[in-house]
Amino acid sequence: MLQYPQLRTALLCRIFFFNPMRYRILLAIVLSGFVGLAAACAAQTVPTPSPTLSPTAIMTHGPLTGAVTANSAQIWVRTNEPARVKIQYAPRDQATAALTSNEMESGSESDLTLRIPLENLQPSTLYDVTVLVNGSRQDQKAHFKTFPPESESAPFKMVVLTDFGYHTAPLREKGDTTKSAFESAQAEDPDLVFIGGDFDHRDPKLLPDKRLMFQDLYRDDAESRVYDFARFILHQFPLAHQWDDHDYGGDNSDRHAVWRETARRVFEEYFPAYPTGKYGIYQSFRYGKDVELFVLDGRSQRDSNQMEDTPEKSMLNGEHHPDGQLQWLLDGLKNSNAVWKLVMTPSAMNNSLLKSDSWARFSHERDTILNFIRDNGIGGVIFIAGDLHGGALDNGHNARVPSVVVPSANLPLCMTVPEHKLGDWSNGVYGSAARKDKKIPCAGYGVVIIDGERARIEIKDSEGDVKLEMDVRPEDSFTGTP
Repeated sequence: MLQYPQLRTALLCRIFFFNPMRYRILLAIVLSGFVGLAAACAAQTVPTPSPTLSPTAIMTHGPLTGAVTANSAQIWVRTNEPARVKIQYAPRDQATAALTSNEMESGSESDLTLRIPLENLQPSTLYDVTVLVNGSRQDQKAHFKTFPPESESAPFKMVVLTDFGYHTAPLREKGDTTKSAFESAQAEDPDLVFIGGDFDHRDPKLLPDKRLMFQDLYRDDAESRVYDFARFILHQFPLAHQWDDHDYGGDNSDRHAVWRETARRVFEEYFPAYPTGKYGIYQSFRYGKDVELFVLDGRSQRDSNQMEDTPEKSMLNGEHHPDGQLQWLLDGLKNSNAVWKLVMTPSAMNNSLLKSDSWARFSHERDTILNFIRDNGIGGVIFIAGDLHGGALDNGHNARVPSVVVPSANLPLCMTVPEHKLGDWSNGVYGSAARKDKKIPCAGYGVVIIDGERARIEIKDSEGDVKLEMDVRPEDSFTGTP
Protein backbone atom coordinates (compact mmCIF):
# COMPACT_ATOMS: atom_id res chain seq x y z
CA MET A 1 0.00 0.00 0.00
CA LEU A 2 1.31 3.49 -0.89
CA GLN A 3 2.50 5.62 2.02
CA TYR A 4 1.61 9.31 2.16
CA PRO A 5 4.80 10.70 0.48
CA GLN A 6 4.50 8.12 -2.33
CA LEU A 7 0.80 8.88 -2.78
CA ARG A 8 1.46 12.61 -2.91
CA THR A 9 4.15 12.11 -5.58
CA ALA A 10 1.88 9.84 -7.64
CA LEU A 11 -0.95 12.39 -7.54
CA LEU A 12 1.35 15.20 -8.56
CA CYS A 13 2.65 13.06 -11.43
CA ARG A 14 -0.84 12.58 -12.75
CA ILE A 15 -1.58 16.27 -12.48
CA PHE A 16 1.59 17.39 -14.18
CA PHE A 17 2.26 14.64 -16.73
CA PHE A 18 -1.11 13.24 -17.75
CA ASN A 19 -3.15 16.43 -17.85
CA PRO A 20 -4.12 17.69 -21.32
CA MET A 21 -2.27 20.90 -20.42
CA ARG A 22 0.85 18.89 -19.52
CA TYR A 23 3.18 20.56 -21.97
CA ARG A 24 2.54 24.05 -20.60
CA ILE A 25 2.74 22.73 -17.06
CA LEU A 26 6.00 20.93 -17.81
CA LEU A 27 7.46 24.17 -19.04
CA ALA A 28 6.29 25.84 -15.88
CA ILE A 29 7.98 23.10 -13.81
CA VAL A 30 11.28 23.59 -15.54
CA LEU A 31 11.07 27.37 -15.37
CA SER A 32 10.06 27.20 -11.70
CA GLY A 33 12.91 24.86 -10.82
CA PHE A 34 10.80 21.88 -9.72
CA VAL A 35 13.40 19.43 -10.96
CA GLY A 36 13.00 17.22 -7.89
CA LEU A 37 9.33 16.62 -8.66
CA ALA A 38 10.14 15.68 -12.26
CA ALA A 39 12.72 13.16 -11.09
CA ALA A 40 10.28 11.68 -8.61
CA CYS A 41 7.66 11.33 -11.32
CA ALA A 42 10.13 9.60 -13.61
CA ALA A 43 10.74 7.01 -10.91
CA GLN A 44 7.03 6.14 -10.72
CA THR A 45 6.13 2.94 -12.60
CA VAL A 46 2.85 2.67 -14.43
CA PRO A 47 1.39 -0.86 -13.91
CA THR A 48 1.15 -2.99 -17.09
CA PRO A 49 -2.21 -4.69 -17.28
CA SER A 50 -2.11 -8.53 -17.48
CA PRO A 51 -2.94 -9.83 -20.94
CA THR A 52 -6.42 -11.24 -21.27
CA LEU A 53 -6.43 -15.02 -21.60
CA SER A 54 -8.27 -16.11 -24.69
CA PRO A 55 -11.38 -18.19 -23.94
CA THR A 56 -11.12 -19.85 -27.36
CA ALA A 57 -7.69 -21.45 -26.81
CA ILE A 58 -7.79 -25.26 -26.80
CA MET A 59 -5.47 -28.23 -27.19
CA THR A 60 -5.72 -29.51 -30.77
CA HIS A 61 -3.23 -32.39 -30.55
CA GLY A 62 -1.87 -34.46 -27.68
CA PRO A 63 -1.07 -35.10 -24.99
CA LEU A 64 1.64 -37.67 -25.65
CA THR A 65 4.54 -38.69 -23.45
CA GLY A 66 8.22 -39.08 -24.31
CA ALA A 67 11.72 -38.86 -22.85
CA VAL A 68 10.58 -40.97 -19.90
CA THR A 69 13.07 -41.94 -17.19
CA ALA A 70 12.64 -43.16 -13.64
CA ASN A 71 12.10 -39.61 -12.36
CA SER A 72 11.11 -37.43 -15.32
CA ALA A 73 9.14 -37.21 -18.56
CA GLN A 74 8.02 -34.73 -21.21
CA ILE A 75 4.43 -34.07 -22.22
CA TRP A 76 3.86 -32.84 -25.78
CA VAL A 77 0.82 -30.74 -26.72
CA ARG A 78 -0.28 -28.37 -29.48
CA THR A 79 -2.81 -25.55 -29.18
CA ASN A 80 -4.93 -23.72 -31.74
CA GLU A 81 -3.57 -20.28 -30.81
CA PRO A 82 -0.96 -18.82 -28.44
CA ALA A 83 -1.88 -19.97 -24.96
CA ARG A 84 -0.54 -20.70 -21.51
CA VAL A 85 -0.33 -24.42 -20.84
CA LYS A 86 0.47 -26.44 -17.75
CA ILE A 87 0.17 -30.08 -16.79
CA GLN A 88 -1.44 -31.61 -13.72
CA TYR A 89 -0.16 -35.08 -12.95
CA ALA A 90 -0.59 -37.58 -10.16
CA PRO A 91 0.00 -41.26 -9.46
CA ARG A 92 -3.03 -43.37 -10.36
CA ASP A 93 -5.75 -43.18 -7.66
CA GLN A 94 -3.85 -40.45 -5.81
CA ALA A 95 -5.55 -37.32 -7.14
CA THR A 96 -4.98 -35.51 -3.84
CA ALA A 97 -1.24 -35.82 -4.45
CA ALA A 98 -1.45 -34.07 -7.84
CA LEU A 99 1.43 -31.83 -8.87
CA THR A 100 1.43 -29.03 -11.43
CA SER A 101 4.18 -28.35 -13.95
CA ASN A 102 5.60 -24.95 -14.70
CA GLU A 103 3.39 -22.98 -17.05
CA MET A 104 4.67 -22.58 -20.61
CA GLU A 105 3.36 -20.47 -23.47
CA SER A 106 2.82 -21.83 -26.97
CA GLY A 107 3.75 -19.58 -29.87
CA SER A 108 3.88 -19.41 -33.63
CA GLU A 109 7.67 -19.91 -33.81
CA SER A 110 7.24 -23.58 -32.80
CA ASP A 111 3.88 -23.95 -34.55
CA LEU A 112 2.04 -23.74 -31.21
CA THR A 113 3.68 -26.92 -29.90
CA LEU A 114 5.15 -27.42 -26.44
CA ARG A 115 7.28 -30.04 -24.72
CA ILE A 116 6.54 -29.59 -21.03
CA PRO A 117 8.93 -31.29 -18.58
CA LEU A 118 7.68 -33.19 -15.54
CA GLU A 119 10.17 -33.63 -12.73
CA ASN A 120 10.44 -35.39 -9.36
CA LEU A 121 8.44 -38.43 -10.49
CA GLN A 122 8.41 -41.73 -8.64
CA PRO A 123 10.02 -44.74 -10.39
CA SER A 124 7.86 -47.55 -11.78
CA THR A 125 4.69 -45.55 -11.18
CA LEU A 126 1.61 -45.06 -13.36
CA TYR A 127 0.76 -41.36 -13.75
CA ASP A 128 -2.44 -39.72 -14.97
CA VAL A 129 -2.06 -36.50 -16.94
CA THR A 130 -4.46 -33.58 -17.40
CA VAL A 131 -3.71 -30.60 -19.65
CA LEU A 132 -4.80 -27.08 -18.72
CA VAL A 133 -4.94 -24.46 -21.48
CA ASN A 134 -5.37 -20.91 -20.15
CA GLY A 135 -6.62 -22.53 -16.97
CA SER A 136 -9.24 -24.67 -18.69
CA ARG A 137 -9.06 -28.46 -18.34
CA GLN A 138 -8.92 -30.29 -21.66
CA ASP A 139 -11.01 -33.38 -22.30
CA GLN A 140 -8.28 -35.62 -23.73
CA LYS A 141 -6.24 -37.16 -20.92
CA ALA A 142 -3.10 -39.30 -20.99
CA HIS A 143 -1.27 -41.74 -18.77
CA PHE A 144 2.18 -43.32 -18.69
CA LYS A 145 4.36 -45.41 -16.43
CA THR A 146 7.81 -44.23 -15.37
CA PHE A 147 10.85 -46.49 -15.78
CA PRO A 148 12.56 -48.34 -12.93
CA PRO A 149 15.75 -46.80 -11.50
CA GLU A 150 18.99 -47.64 -13.31
CA SER A 151 20.18 -49.55 -10.24
CA GLU A 152 17.26 -51.99 -10.39
CA SER A 153 16.73 -55.03 -12.62
CA ALA A 154 13.19 -55.26 -13.96
CA PRO A 155 11.39 -57.14 -16.73
CA PHE A 156 11.03 -55.09 -19.91
CA LYS A 157 8.48 -55.26 -22.70
CA MET A 158 8.64 -53.09 -25.80
CA VAL A 159 6.28 -52.93 -28.76
CA VAL A 160 7.73 -51.73 -32.08
CA LEU A 161 5.41 -50.08 -34.61
CA THR A 162 6.89 -48.88 -37.86
CA ASP A 163 6.24 -47.90 -41.49
CA PHE A 164 2.84 -46.25 -41.20
CA GLY A 165 0.58 -45.31 -44.07
CA TYR A 166 -1.76 -42.37 -43.61
CA HIS A 167 -3.20 -41.77 -47.07
CA THR A 168 -2.52 -45.30 -48.34
CA ALA A 169 -3.82 -47.32 -45.40
CA PRO A 170 -7.21 -48.96 -45.90
CA LEU A 171 -10.07 -47.14 -44.21
CA ARG A 172 -11.93 -49.45 -41.86
CA GLU A 173 -15.43 -50.22 -43.03
CA LYS A 174 -18.33 -49.69 -40.64
CA GLY A 175 -19.00 -52.88 -38.73
CA ASP A 176 -15.50 -54.28 -39.33
CA THR A 177 -14.55 -56.16 -36.15
CA THR A 178 -11.03 -57.21 -37.12
CA LYS A 179 -8.29 -55.83 -34.92
CA SER A 180 -5.72 -53.35 -36.11
CA ALA A 181 -2.06 -53.73 -35.19
CA PHE A 182 -2.53 -50.72 -32.89
CA GLU A 183 -5.35 -52.34 -30.94
CA SER A 184 -3.43 -55.61 -30.60
CA ALA A 185 -0.31 -53.71 -29.56
CA GLN A 186 -2.24 -51.95 -26.81
CA ALA A 187 -3.25 -55.34 -25.40
CA GLU A 188 0.44 -56.19 -24.95
CA ASP A 189 0.57 -53.49 -22.21
CA PRO A 190 4.20 -52.59 -23.03
CA ASP A 191 6.58 -50.52 -20.93
CA LEU A 192 7.59 -48.61 -24.08
CA VAL A 193 6.22 -48.16 -27.59
CA PHE A 194 8.92 -47.49 -30.15
CA ILE A 195 7.80 -45.80 -33.38
CA GLY A 196 10.22 -46.73 -36.12
CA GLY A 197 11.05 -44.89 -39.31
CA ASP A 198 8.65 -43.93 -42.09
CA PHE A 199 6.08 -42.68 -39.58
CA ASP A 200 4.32 -41.83 -42.81
CA HIS A 201 5.21 -42.26 -46.49
CA ARG A 202 4.17 -38.88 -47.90
CA ASP A 203 7.76 -37.59 -48.38
CA PRO A 204 7.20 -34.07 -46.97
CA LYS A 205 9.92 -31.59 -47.93
CA LEU A 206 8.56 -28.15 -47.01
CA LEU A 207 8.05 -26.87 -43.48
CA PRO A 208 4.21 -26.71 -43.62
CA ASP A 209 4.01 -30.21 -45.13
CA LYS A 210 6.25 -31.72 -42.48
CA ARG A 211 4.19 -30.16 -39.71
CA LEU A 212 0.95 -31.31 -41.32
CA MET A 213 2.25 -34.89 -41.42
CA PHE A 214 2.56 -35.00 -37.64
CA GLN A 215 -0.75 -33.24 -37.15
CA ASP A 216 -2.49 -35.86 -39.28
CA LEU A 217 -0.82 -38.74 -37.45
CA TYR A 218 -1.82 -37.30 -34.08
CA ARG A 219 -5.47 -36.66 -34.98
CA ASP A 220 -8.10 -37.87 -32.50
CA ASP A 221 -10.61 -38.21 -35.30
CA ALA A 222 -12.64 -41.29 -36.19
CA GLU A 223 -12.33 -40.34 -39.87
CA SER A 224 -8.54 -40.61 -39.73
CA ARG A 225 -6.99 -43.68 -41.33
CA VAL A 226 -4.73 -44.02 -38.31
CA TYR A 227 -7.38 -43.25 -35.71
CA ASP A 228 -6.61 -46.53 -33.94
CA PHE A 229 -3.07 -45.25 -33.34
CA ALA A 230 -4.39 -42.23 -31.45
CA ARG A 231 -7.13 -44.25 -29.77
CA PHE A 232 -5.04 -47.18 -28.54
CA ILE A 233 -1.40 -46.00 -28.39
CA LEU A 234 -0.72 -42.27 -28.53
CA HIS A 235 -2.02 -41.22 -25.11
CA GLN A 236 -1.31 -44.39 -23.14
CA PHE A 237 2.37 -45.32 -23.20
CA PRO A 238 5.87 -43.83 -23.10
CA LEU A 239 6.99 -43.26 -26.70
CA ALA A 240 10.32 -43.07 -28.52
CA HIS A 241 10.86 -42.43 -32.22
CA GLN A 242 13.34 -42.31 -35.10
CA TRP A 243 12.86 -41.32 -38.72
CA ASP A 244 13.72 -42.98 -42.02
CA ASP A 245 13.67 -41.62 -45.56
CA HIS A 246 9.94 -41.13 -46.19
CA ASP A 247 9.30 -39.07 -43.05
CA TYR A 248 12.73 -37.41 -43.23
CA GLY A 249 11.62 -36.04 -46.57
CA GLY A 250 12.04 -38.29 -49.59
CA ASP A 251 12.67 -41.81 -50.85
CA ASN A 252 16.35 -42.78 -50.35
CA SER A 253 17.20 -39.26 -49.15
CA ASP A 254 20.46 -38.59 -47.33
CA ARG A 255 22.66 -35.87 -45.80
CA HIS A 256 22.62 -33.84 -49.02
CA ALA A 257 18.87 -33.17 -48.74
CA VAL A 258 18.16 -29.43 -48.78
CA TRP A 259 15.44 -29.96 -46.17
CA ARG A 260 17.75 -31.64 -43.62
CA GLU A 261 17.65 -28.82 -41.06
CA THR A 262 13.92 -28.33 -41.58
CA ALA A 263 13.37 -32.02 -40.89
CA ARG A 264 15.24 -31.80 -37.61
CA ARG A 265 13.43 -28.61 -36.61
CA VAL A 266 10.03 -30.25 -37.10
CA PHE A 267 11.12 -33.45 -35.37
CA GLU A 268 12.07 -31.43 -32.30
CA GLU A 269 8.86 -29.40 -32.49
CA TYR A 270 6.59 -32.40 -32.84
CA PHE A 271 8.11 -35.21 -30.79
CA PRO A 272 9.24 -35.28 -27.13
CA ALA A 273 12.47 -37.16 -27.82
CA TYR A 274 15.36 -37.95 -25.51
CA PRO A 275 18.35 -35.58 -25.88
CA THR A 276 19.51 -35.87 -29.48
CA GLY A 277 23.04 -35.93 -30.88
CA LYS A 278 25.15 -33.10 -32.20
CA TYR A 279 24.80 -34.12 -35.86
CA GLY A 280 21.39 -35.79 -35.97
CA ILE A 281 18.47 -37.19 -34.01
CA TYR A 282 20.34 -40.19 -32.57
CA GLN A 283 19.55 -40.85 -28.90
CA SER A 284 20.24 -43.32 -26.10
CA PHE A 285 18.41 -44.07 -22.86
CA ARG A 286 18.14 -46.72 -20.15
CA TYR A 287 15.35 -48.90 -18.86
CA GLY A 288 16.44 -49.98 -15.41
CA LYS A 289 19.71 -51.81 -14.89
CA ASP A 290 19.49 -54.35 -17.71
CA VAL A 291 18.43 -52.53 -20.88
CA GLU A 292 19.91 -49.65 -22.87
CA LEU A 293 18.55 -48.47 -26.21
CA PHE A 294 20.59 -46.81 -28.94
CA VAL A 295 18.38 -45.02 -31.48
CA LEU A 296 20.17 -44.40 -34.77
CA ASP A 297 19.68 -41.63 -37.32
CA GLY A 298 20.19 -43.34 -40.66
CA ARG A 299 19.53 -40.29 -42.85
CA SER A 300 20.99 -36.95 -41.84
CA GLN A 301 24.62 -38.20 -41.99
CA ARG A 302 24.15 -40.83 -44.72
CA ASP A 303 26.20 -40.82 -47.89
CA SER A 304 24.35 -41.51 -51.12
CA ASN A 305 23.27 -45.11 -51.58
CA GLN A 306 24.74 -44.96 -55.10
CA MET A 307 28.21 -44.03 -53.86
CA GLU A 308 30.81 -46.77 -54.33
CA ASP A 309 30.97 -49.01 -51.24
CA THR A 310 34.42 -48.01 -49.97
CA PRO A 311 35.72 -47.72 -46.38
CA GLU A 312 34.90 -43.99 -46.54
CA LYS A 313 31.21 -44.57 -47.30
CA SER A 314 29.05 -44.08 -44.22
CA MET A 315 25.44 -44.33 -43.15
CA LEU A 316 26.10 -42.78 -39.75
CA ASN A 317 28.88 -40.24 -40.26
CA GLY A 318 29.16 -39.16 -43.89
CA GLU A 319 30.66 -35.81 -42.89
CA HIS A 320 33.41 -37.66 -40.98
CA HIS A 321 33.07 -35.87 -37.65
CA PRO A 322 35.57 -37.27 -35.10
CA ASP A 323 32.81 -37.08 -32.49
CA GLY A 324 30.06 -38.18 -34.88
CA GLN A 325 27.33 -40.77 -34.61
CA LEU A 326 29.50 -43.80 -35.44
CA GLN A 327 31.96 -43.06 -32.63
CA TRP A 328 29.04 -42.26 -30.32
CA LEU A 329 27.58 -45.72 -31.02
CA LEU A 330 30.86 -47.60 -30.56
CA ASP A 331 31.66 -45.77 -27.32
CA GLY A 332 28.12 -46.27 -26.05
CA LEU A 333 28.14 -50.01 -26.71
CA LYS A 334 31.56 -50.48 -25.13
CA ASN A 335 30.85 -48.37 -22.06
CA SER A 336 27.35 -49.69 -21.38
CA ASN A 337 26.99 -51.92 -18.34
CA ALA A 338 23.49 -53.01 -19.38
CA VAL A 339 23.00 -56.70 -20.08
CA TRP A 340 21.06 -55.86 -23.26
CA LYS A 341 21.87 -53.21 -25.85
CA LEU A 342 19.04 -52.72 -28.33
CA VAL A 343 20.17 -50.85 -31.44
CA MET A 344 17.18 -49.33 -33.22
CA THR A 345 18.27 -48.95 -36.83
CA PRO A 346 15.94 -47.86 -39.64
CA SER A 347 17.79 -50.12 -42.12
CA ALA A 348 18.10 -53.90 -41.77
CA MET A 349 21.50 -55.19 -40.60
CA ASN A 350 21.45 -58.53 -42.43
CA ASN A 351 23.97 -58.25 -45.27
CA SER A 352 22.16 -60.90 -47.32
CA LEU A 353 19.13 -58.59 -47.70
CA LEU A 354 19.84 -56.83 -50.99
CA LYS A 355 17.79 -53.70 -50.51
CA SER A 356 19.00 -50.46 -52.09
CA ASP A 357 19.27 -48.57 -48.78
CA SER A 358 20.07 -51.41 -46.35
CA TRP A 359 23.38 -52.00 -44.58
CA ALA A 360 24.40 -54.23 -47.51
CA ARG A 361 25.26 -51.00 -49.38
CA PHE A 362 27.43 -49.85 -46.45
CA SER A 363 29.29 -53.10 -45.81
CA HIS A 364 32.59 -51.55 -44.62
CA GLU A 365 30.91 -49.48 -41.91
CA ARG A 366 28.70 -52.42 -41.02
CA ASP A 367 31.80 -54.63 -40.57
CA THR A 368 33.45 -51.92 -38.49
CA ILE A 369 30.53 -52.05 -36.07
CA LEU A 370 30.21 -55.83 -35.96
CA ASN A 371 33.96 -56.41 -35.64
CA PHE A 372 34.06 -53.89 -32.80
CA ILE A 373 31.29 -55.79 -30.99
CA ARG A 374 33.14 -59.10 -31.50
CA ASP A 375 36.62 -57.84 -30.64
CA ASN A 376 35.43 -56.16 -27.45
CA GLY A 377 33.26 -59.08 -26.38
CA ILE A 378 30.17 -56.89 -26.11
CA GLY A 379 27.24 -59.13 -25.26
CA GLY A 380 23.49 -58.63 -25.51
CA VAL A 381 23.42 -56.60 -28.73
CA ILE A 382 20.31 -56.89 -30.92
CA PHE A 383 19.66 -54.80 -34.05
CA ILE A 384 16.00 -53.95 -34.67
CA ALA A 385 14.81 -52.43 -37.96
CA GLY A 386 11.79 -51.87 -40.18
CA ASP A 387 11.56 -50.63 -43.79
CA LEU A 388 10.94 -54.06 -45.38
CA HIS A 389 7.13 -53.89 -44.93
CA GLY A 390 7.38 -57.49 -43.79
CA GLY A 391 8.86 -59.35 -40.84
CA ALA A 392 12.10 -61.33 -40.50
CA LEU A 393 14.28 -62.77 -37.72
CA ASP A 394 17.88 -63.94 -37.71
CA ASN A 395 19.75 -65.27 -34.67
CA GLY A 396 23.09 -64.03 -35.99
CA HIS A 397 23.91 -66.97 -38.23
CA ASN A 398 23.45 -64.87 -41.37
CA ALA A 399 23.59 -61.32 -40.02
CA ARG A 400 26.53 -61.93 -37.60
CA VAL A 401 24.39 -60.40 -34.85
CA PRO A 402 20.79 -61.07 -33.79
CA SER A 403 18.70 -59.05 -36.23
CA VAL A 404 15.02 -58.20 -36.31
CA VAL A 405 12.84 -56.67 -39.01
CA VAL A 406 9.39 -55.49 -37.94
CA PRO A 407 6.53 -55.40 -40.48
CA SER A 408 4.52 -52.33 -41.40
CA ALA A 409 1.82 -51.39 -38.93
CA ASN A 410 -0.93 -50.82 -41.49
CA LEU A 411 0.21 -50.66 -45.12
CA PRO A 412 -1.85 -52.71 -47.59
CA LEU A 413 1.12 -54.05 -49.58
CA CYS A 414 3.74 -56.56 -48.43
CA MET A 415 7.53 -56.51 -48.90
CA THR A 416 9.67 -53.90 -50.64
CA VAL A 417 12.04 -56.35 -52.36
CA PRO A 418 11.48 -59.33 -54.68
CA GLU A 419 12.07 -62.88 -53.47
CA HIS A 420 15.60 -63.21 -54.85
CA LYS A 421 16.77 -60.18 -52.83
CA LEU A 422 15.13 -61.10 -49.53
CA GLY A 423 18.19 -62.90 -48.20
CA ASP A 424 18.57 -65.63 -45.58
CA TRP A 425 16.92 -65.50 -42.17
CA SER A 426 17.46 -68.26 -39.60
CA ASN A 427 14.06 -67.91 -37.97
CA GLY A 428 12.02 -67.15 -41.05
CA VAL A 429 10.14 -64.41 -42.83
CA TYR A 430 6.61 -63.08 -42.31
CA GLY A 431 4.97 -62.06 -45.56
CA SER A 432 5.49 -63.12 -49.15
CA ALA A 433 7.84 -61.31 -51.50
CA ALA A 434 6.41 -63.11 -54.53
CA ARG A 435 5.01 -60.69 -57.09
CA LYS A 436 1.71 -62.60 -57.22
CA ASP A 437 1.28 -62.13 -53.46
CA LYS A 438 2.18 -58.43 -53.39
CA LYS A 439 -1.34 -57.34 -52.48
CA ILE A 440 -1.69 -59.81 -49.61
CA PRO A 441 -1.11 -57.66 -46.49
CA CYS A 442 1.43 -58.67 -43.87
CA ALA A 443 0.87 -55.85 -41.39
CA GLY A 444 1.74 -56.30 -37.74
CA TYR A 445 4.22 -55.30 -35.06
CA GLY A 446 7.20 -56.50 -33.07
CA VAL A 447 7.48 -57.41 -29.40
CA VAL A 448 10.71 -57.50 -27.38
CA ILE A 449 10.51 -59.18 -23.97
CA ILE A 450 13.55 -59.11 -21.69
CA ASP A 451 13.83 -60.76 -18.30
CA GLY A 452 17.35 -61.02 -16.93
CA GLU A 453 19.55 -63.15 -19.20
CA ARG A 454 16.76 -63.99 -21.62
CA ALA A 455 15.40 -61.98 -24.52
CA ARG A 456 12.45 -63.12 -26.60
CA ILE A 457 11.55 -61.52 -29.92
CA GLU A 458 8.14 -62.02 -31.53
CA ILE A 459 6.73 -60.81 -34.82
CA LYS A 460 2.94 -60.69 -34.68
CA ASP A 461 0.24 -59.99 -37.22
CA SER A 462 -2.47 -57.37 -36.81
CA GLU A 463 -4.61 -59.75 -34.78
CA GLY A 464 -1.78 -60.34 -32.32
CA ASP A 465 -0.99 -63.88 -33.48
CA VAL A 466 2.68 -64.88 -33.39
CA LYS A 467 4.12 -65.38 -36.88
CA LEU A 468 7.85 -65.55 -36.01
CA GLU A 469 9.73 -65.99 -32.72
CA MET A 470 13.30 -66.10 -31.50
CA ASP A 471 15.05 -66.48 -28.15
CA VAL A 472 18.38 -64.72 -27.70
CA ARG A 473 21.13 -65.01 -25.08
CA PRO A 474 23.59 -62.17 -24.35
CA GLU A 475 26.53 -64.11 -25.83
CA ASP A 476 24.74 -64.51 -29.19
CA SER A 477 25.66 -60.97 -30.19
CA PHE A 478 29.21 -61.86 -31.27
CA THR A 479 29.11 -65.56 -32.19
CA GLY A 480 27.63 -65.28 -35.67
CA THR A 481 29.55 -66.39 -38.75
CA PRO A 482 31.45 -63.68 -40.72
